[in-house]
Amino acid sequence: LSGDGTESDPYEISNVSELQAMEDDLDANYELVSDIDASQTAQFNNGSGFDPVGPCFNGSLDGDSHTITGLTIDRPDETDVGVFRVAGNGATLADLTLANTTVTGNADVGGIVGRNQGTITHASVSGSVTGTGEFSTVGGLVGFNVGNVTNARISSNVTGDEYVGGLVGDNRGSIQTATVSGSVNGTRRVGGLIGYNDYGGTAQNTTIAGNVTGTETVGGVIGFNDAIIIETAASGSVTGSDDVGGVIGFNSDGGRIQN
Repeated sequence: LSGDGTESDPYEISNVSELQAMEDDLDANYELVSDIDASQTAQFNNGSGFDPVGPCFNGSLDGDSHTITGLTIDRPDETDVGVFRVAGNGATLADLTLANTTVTGNADVGGIVGRNQGTITHASVSGSVTGTGEFSTVGGLVGFNVGNVTNARISSNVTGDEYVGGLVGDNRGSIQTATVSGSVNGTRRVGGLIGYNDYGGTAQNTTIAGNVTGTETVGGVIGFNDAIIIETAASGSVTGSDDVGGVIGFNSDGGRIQN
């Protein structure tokens, strides 16, 4: 790849093969220099699609406002599934857009990252994200989040069993400014934004416009909340049988809702 992988001269990515090559140096800095047609990934690896970059990415990827279109990941028996398996504490993903994306994994499944410990900012995903496991922990952007997410836009259909959210399945980190549309479907702890918000997880300035369907603990914004949510608005239908709410399905003693 052009560049040397440093912060001042990142490796330049112009096609899907070069995108896949990030797995060869998980600590380097990368930059998209063009839009990428990734439709051919449906045939990668005997139909399993793009191989999620990992096990743990600690570098940076600057999308530079370019779009990756048609990326396919079909790995229903694997955990930590997304473009990146795990974004480590030092990882930064910025200005990245994925369109018409299809991501399938077992657990900890996200449109961009399976498990996020780093920083994701100005990210957009459209398409579908599916978790096949009993405790799927699936989100349109991130499956399991203990990092920071700012300025995210999701218009994906998200499907799983438990811990299912339009943006994040299980949030224990920070979410600041997000817009989510599309449908969210699960069984337990299902939310238009977050399925399960706990252990200090925060969400602020969020708007949800999709329909949410589940069985137990189903909310237009959060399925189960034991942390903080500030400044949120939700529209669309919310359907379930036990602990169902337009904003929160179940708000525990530690849950706080403001504005």
